[in-house]
Amino acid sequence: MKSSSWFFLLSILGVVHDLGACGSDFEPASYLNDPRVLAVLIDPIEPVGAQAVTLRPVVYLPATEMVSEQSWVFCPFSLGPASGYRCALEACESIFAPTDGNGALWVEPAELLNDCIQKLTDNQPPVEGFPDELGDKVTLYFRYILKTSGGLQREAVVPVTWWVQNRQGPPNRQPVISAMEIASKPVSTQVPADPVFSGDEVEVAVRVDSASLDSYVDDAGRTQTEEAVVALYATAGRFEYDLDTGVDVRIRWKAEKLESGQNSAHLWAVVRDLRGGQAVYGPVEIPIIR
Repeated sequence: MKSSSWFFLLSILGVVHDLGACGSDFEPASYLNDPRVLAVLIDPIEPVGAQAVTLRPVVYLPATEMVSEQSWVFCPFSLGPASGYRCALEACESIFAPTDGNGALWVEPAELLNDCIQKLTDNQPPVEGFPDELGDKVTLYFRYILKTSGGLQREAVVPVTWWVQNRQGPPNRQPVISAMEIASKPVSTQVPADPVFSGDEVEVAVRVDSASLDSYVDDAGRTQTEEAVVALYATAGRFEYDLDTGVDVRIRWKAEKLESGQNSAHLWAVVRDLRGGQAVYGPVEIPIIR
Protein backbone atom coordinates (compact mmCIF):
# COMPACT_ATOMS: atom_id res chain seq x y z
CA MET A 1 0.00 0.00 0.00
CA LYS A 2 1.31 3.46 -0.87
CA SER A 3 2.27 6.04 1.70
CA SER A 4 -0.67 8.47 1.67
CA SER A 5 -3.18 5.80 2.73
CA TRP A 6 -0.87 4.34 5.34
CA PHE A 7 0.00 7.64 7.00
CA PHE A 8 -3.72 8.31 7.41
CA LEU A 9 -4.13 4.84 8.90
CA LEU A 10 -1.26 5.34 11.32
CA SER A 11 -2.63 8.66 12.55
CA ILE A 12 -6.02 7.23 13.46
CA LEU A 13 -4.56 4.10 15.07
CA GLY A 14 -2.73 6.11 17.69
CA VAL A 15 0.95 5.87 16.90
CA VAL A 16 3.29 8.81 17.02
CA HIS A 17 1.67 11.57 14.98
CA ASP A 18 4.15 14.18 13.79
CA LEU A 19 2.15 17.36 13.27
CA GLY A 20 4.96 19.01 11.31
CA ALA A 21 6.35 16.18 9.21
CA CYS A 22 5.08 16.98 5.75
CA GLY A 23 8.34 18.43 4.45
CA SER A 24 8.37 20.61 1.37
CA ASP A 25 5.28 20.75 -0.82
CA PHE A 26 4.95 17.81 -3.20
CA GLU A 27 7.87 15.89 -1.66
CA PRO A 28 7.21 12.38 -0.33
CA ALA A 29 7.14 11.92 3.44
CA SER A 30 10.15 9.61 3.16
CA TYR A 31 12.42 12.38 1.84
CA LEU A 32 14.26 14.01 4.74
CA ASN A 33 14.97 17.57 3.73
CA ASP A 34 13.78 19.28 6.90
CA PRO A 35 13.69 18.60 10.69
CA ARG A 36 11.63 15.54 11.49
CA VAL A 37 10.46 13.56 14.51
CA LEU A 38 10.94 10.03 13.19
CA ALA A 39 9.63 8.25 16.28
CA VAL A 40 9.14 8.51 20.02
CA LEU A 41 10.19 5.37 21.90
CA ILE A 42 8.04 4.54 24.94
CA ASP A 43 9.48 2.45 27.81
CA PRO A 44 7.57 0.62 29.12
CA ILE A 45 5.00 0.80 26.34
CA GLU A 46 2.08 0.31 28.75
CA PRO A 47 2.94 1.43 32.30
CA VAL A 48 0.92 0.05 35.21
CA GLY A 49 -0.14 1.81 38.40
CA ALA A 50 2.68 3.92 39.88
CA GLN A 51 5.18 2.74 37.26
CA ALA A 52 7.17 5.51 35.56
CA VAL A 53 7.55 5.82 31.79
CA THR A 54 10.32 7.25 29.61
CA LEU A 55 9.52 8.95 26.29
CA ARG A 56 12.54 9.27 24.02
CA PRO A 57 12.26 11.18 20.71
CA VAL A 58 14.27 10.13 17.66
CA VAL A 59 14.88 13.29 15.63
CA TYR A 60 16.45 13.96 12.25
CA LEU A 61 18.06 17.38 11.79
CA PRO A 62 19.71 18.64 8.59
CA ALA A 63 23.30 19.83 8.97
CA THR A 64 22.08 23.43 8.73
CA GLU A 65 19.82 23.12 11.79
CA MET A 66 20.38 22.73 15.52
CA VAL A 67 17.98 22.18 18.40
CA SER A 68 17.17 25.48 20.08
CA GLU A 69 14.41 24.32 22.44
CA GLN A 70 12.59 21.14 23.46
CA SER A 71 9.56 20.71 25.69
CA TRP A 72 6.75 18.32 26.56
CA VAL A 73 3.06 18.92 27.25
CA PHE A 74 0.93 16.39 29.15
CA CYS A 75 -2.81 16.09 28.60
CA PRO A 76 -4.94 13.35 30.17
CA PHE A 77 -7.57 13.28 27.41
CA SER A 78 -7.42 14.44 23.80
CA LEU A 79 -10.19 15.67 21.48
CA GLY A 80 -8.67 13.56 18.70
CA PRO A 81 -7.06 14.11 15.30
CA ALA A 82 -9.86 16.30 13.94
CA SER A 83 -8.86 18.98 16.46
CA GLY A 84 -5.11 18.49 16.12
CA TYR A 85 -5.17 16.44 19.34
CA ARG A 86 -6.17 19.48 21.37
CA CYS A 87 -6.49 18.76 25.07
CA ALA A 88 -10.02 18.02 26.29
CA LEU A 89 -9.08 19.24 29.78
CA GLU A 90 -6.92 22.34 29.37
CA ALA A 91 -6.92 22.90 33.14
CA CYS A 92 -4.93 19.69 33.45
CA GLU A 93 -2.28 20.49 30.86
CA SER A 94 1.25 20.42 32.26
CA ILE A 95 4.45 21.58 30.57
CA PHE A 96 7.77 19.86 31.25
CA ALA A 97 11.36 20.40 30.28
CA PRO A 98 13.13 17.25 29.02
CA THR A 99 14.77 15.09 31.65
CA ASP A 100 18.01 14.89 29.66
CA GLY A 101 19.79 16.81 26.92
CA ASN A 102 18.52 14.47 24.21
CA GLY A 103 14.90 15.45 24.75
CA ALA A 104 13.80 12.41 26.74
CA LEU A 105 11.10 12.75 29.41
CA TRP A 106 10.75 10.59 32.53
CA VAL A 107 7.37 10.87 34.28
CA GLU A 108 4.90 8.94 36.43
CA PRO A 109 1.52 8.89 34.63
CA ALA A 110 -0.40 8.04 37.81
CA GLU A 111 0.98 11.11 39.58
CA LEU A 112 0.10 13.36 36.63
CA LEU A 113 -3.45 12.03 36.49
CA ASN A 114 -3.87 12.33 40.24
CA ASP A 115 -2.75 15.97 40.03
CA CYS A 116 -5.37 16.52 37.34
CA ILE A 117 -8.12 14.96 39.44
CA GLN A 118 -7.07 17.08 42.41
CA LYS A 119 -7.37 20.26 40.31
CA LEU A 120 -10.88 19.29 39.29
CA THR A 121 -12.12 18.15 42.70
CA ASP A 122 -13.77 21.46 43.55
CA ASN A 123 -15.33 21.99 40.12
CA GLN A 124 -19.11 21.66 40.10
CA PRO A 125 -20.74 20.50 37.92
CA PRO A 126 -18.20 17.89 36.69
CA VAL A 127 -15.86 19.13 34.01
CA GLU A 128 -16.92 18.24 30.49
CA GLY A 129 -14.50 15.73 28.97
CA PHE A 130 -13.58 13.95 32.21
CA PRO A 131 -14.99 10.38 32.30
CA ASP A 132 -17.15 9.21 35.17
CA GLU A 133 -15.02 6.07 35.52
CA LEU A 134 -11.48 5.43 34.35
CA GLY A 135 -11.95 1.74 33.68
CA ASP A 136 -9.03 -0.69 33.51
CA LYS A 137 -6.87 1.49 31.27
CA VAL A 138 -6.64 5.07 30.08
CA THR A 139 -5.00 6.59 27.01
CA LEU A 140 -2.96 9.60 28.12
CA TYR A 141 -1.45 12.07 25.66
CA PHE A 142 1.98 13.69 25.54
CA ARG A 143 3.05 16.30 23.01
CA TYR A 144 6.73 16.67 22.15
CA ILE A 145 7.68 20.12 20.82
CA LEU A 146 10.95 20.71 18.98
CA LYS A 147 12.19 24.15 17.93
CA THR A 148 15.26 24.60 15.74
CA SER A 149 17.87 27.30 15.19
CA GLY A 150 16.26 28.08 11.82
CA GLY A 151 12.96 29.01 13.47
CA LEU A 152 11.15 25.78 12.54
CA GLN A 153 8.89 23.91 14.94
CA ARG A 154 7.90 20.25 14.93
CA GLU A 155 5.37 18.59 17.22
CA ALA A 156 4.61 14.93 17.79
CA VAL A 157 1.62 13.65 19.74
CA VAL A 158 2.32 10.46 21.67
CA PRO A 159 -0.57 8.41 23.12
CA VAL A 160 0.41 6.25 26.11
CA THR A 161 -1.79 3.43 27.39
CA TRP A 162 -1.76 3.45 31.19
CA TRP A 163 -3.21 0.53 33.16
CA VAL A 164 -4.86 1.77 36.35
CA GLN A 165 -4.02 -1.19 38.57
CA ASN A 166 -3.41 -4.48 36.78
CA ARG A 167 -2.48 -5.15 33.19
CA GLN A 168 -4.60 -7.63 31.27
CA GLY A 169 -2.34 -10.09 29.51
CA PRO A 170 1.45 -9.98 29.08
CA PRO A 171 3.26 -6.66 28.57
CA ASN A 172 3.58 -5.27 25.05
CA ARG A 173 7.18 -5.45 23.84
CA GLN A 174 9.04 -3.36 21.31
CA PRO A 175 9.35 -4.83 17.80
CA VAL A 176 12.89 -5.80 16.83
CA ILE A 177 14.61 -5.02 13.53
CA SER A 178 16.83 -8.03 13.01
CA ALA A 179 18.60 -6.92 9.83
CA MET A 180 18.78 -4.34 7.08
CA GLU A 181 20.19 -5.05 3.64
CA ILE A 182 20.91 -2.86 0.63
CA ALA A 183 21.43 -4.57 -2.73
CA SER A 184 21.34 -7.95 -0.90
CA LYS A 185 24.28 -7.01 1.37
CA PRO A 186 23.99 -6.51 5.15
CA VAL A 187 24.54 -2.94 6.32
CA SER A 188 24.63 -1.17 9.67
CA THR A 189 25.26 2.25 11.13
CA GLN A 190 28.98 1.34 11.12
CA VAL A 191 29.06 -0.52 7.78
CA PRO A 192 27.85 1.58 4.81
CA ALA A 193 26.38 0.16 1.65
CA ASP A 194 28.41 -0.20 -1.53
CA PRO A 195 28.64 3.04 -3.54
CA VAL A 196 26.07 3.61 -6.28
CA PHE A 197 26.15 5.84 -9.35
CA SER A 198 23.69 8.67 -9.82
CA GLY A 199 20.58 7.13 -11.35
CA ASP A 200 21.21 3.64 -9.95
CA GLU A 201 18.41 1.77 -8.21
CA VAL A 202 18.86 -0.73 -5.35
CA GLU A 203 16.56 -2.79 -3.17
CA VAL A 204 16.37 -1.94 0.54
CA ALA A 205 15.30 -4.87 2.73
CA VAL A 206 14.17 -4.54 6.37
CA ARG A 207 13.67 -7.72 8.39
CA VAL A 208 11.62 -7.74 11.58
CA ASP A 209 11.99 -10.53 14.14
CA SER A 210 8.58 -12.23 14.02
CA ALA A 211 9.06 -13.44 17.60
CA SER A 212 9.03 -9.79 18.74
CA LEU A 213 5.45 -9.29 17.48
CA ASP A 214 3.11 -10.03 20.37
CA SER A 215 -0.28 -11.70 20.51
CA TYR A 216 -3.06 -9.76 22.22
CA VAL A 217 -6.81 -9.76 22.73
CA ASP A 218 -8.60 -6.93 20.91
CA ASP A 219 -11.65 -5.01 22.12
CA ALA A 220 -13.93 -7.58 20.49
CA GLY A 221 -12.33 -10.40 22.49
CA ARG A 222 -10.45 -11.87 19.52
CA THR A 223 -6.84 -13.00 19.74
CA GLN A 224 -4.69 -11.09 17.27
CA THR A 225 -1.00 -10.87 16.40
CA GLU A 226 0.67 -7.50 15.93
CA GLU A 227 1.48 -6.44 12.38
CA ALA A 228 4.78 -4.74 11.65
CA VAL A 229 4.45 -1.47 9.70
CA VAL A 230 7.79 -0.42 8.21
CA ALA A 231 8.48 3.19 7.18
CA LEU A 232 11.64 4.17 5.29
CA TYR A 233 13.31 7.58 5.13
CA ALA A 234 16.29 8.93 3.16
CA THR A 235 18.18 12.23 2.99
CA ALA A 236 18.71 11.90 -0.79
CA GLY A 237 17.18 9.94 -3.65
CA ARG A 238 13.64 8.58 -3.66
CA PHE A 239 11.88 5.35 -2.68
CA GLU A 240 9.33 3.75 -5.01
CA TYR A 241 7.04 3.98 -1.99
CA ASP A 242 7.88 4.55 1.66
CA LEU A 243 5.61 2.35 3.76
CA ASP A 244 4.78 -1.36 3.83
CA THR A 245 3.80 -4.15 6.22
CA GLY A 246 5.36 -7.49 7.06
CA VAL A 247 8.45 -9.05 8.58
CA ASP A 248 10.48 -8.99 5.34
CA VAL A 249 9.84 -5.66 3.61
CA ARG A 250 11.64 -4.86 0.34
CA ILE A 251 11.39 -1.42 -1.24
CA ARG A 252 13.49 -0.02 -4.07
CA TRP A 253 15.45 3.21 -3.65
CA LYS A 254 16.87 5.21 -6.56
CA ALA A 255 19.67 7.79 -6.57
CA GLU A 256 17.57 10.33 -8.43
CA LYS A 257 16.48 13.97 -8.05
CA LEU A 258 19.79 14.65 -6.34
CA GLU A 259 20.47 18.16 -5.15
CA SER A 260 23.82 19.96 -5.24
CA GLY A 261 26.27 18.48 -2.75
CA GLN A 262 24.32 15.25 -2.20
CA ASN A 263 27.17 12.75 -2.50
CA SER A 264 25.63 10.26 -0.11
CA ALA A 265 22.24 9.29 1.28
CA HIS A 266 21.47 8.34 4.87
CA LEU A 267 18.61 5.90 5.40
CA TRP A 268 16.45 5.13 8.42
CA ALA A 269 13.89 2.39 9.01
CA VAL A 270 11.13 2.81 11.61
CA VAL A 271 8.95 -0.17 12.59
CA ARG A 272 5.68 0.24 14.48
CA ASP A 273 3.40 -2.49 15.83
CA LEU A 274 0.33 -0.16 15.95
CA ARG A 275 0.04 -0.64 19.73
CA GLY A 276 2.74 1.83 20.80
CA GLY A 277 5.80 -0.34 20.15
CA GLN A 278 8.45 1.12 17.85
CA ALA A 279 11.99 0.37 16.70
CA VAL A 280 14.43 2.57 14.76
CA TYR A 281 17.39 1.50 12.64
CA GLY A 282 19.81 4.02 11.17
CA PRO A 283 21.38 6.07 9.84
CA VAL A 284 22.82 3.78 7.16
CA GLU A 285 24.97 5.49 4.51
CA ILE A 286 24.87 4.93 0.75
CA PRO A 287 27.77 6.73 -0.99
CA ILE A 288 26.74 8.26 -4.33
CA ILE A 289 29.16 8.65 -7.25
CA ARG A 290 28.19 11.75 -9.27
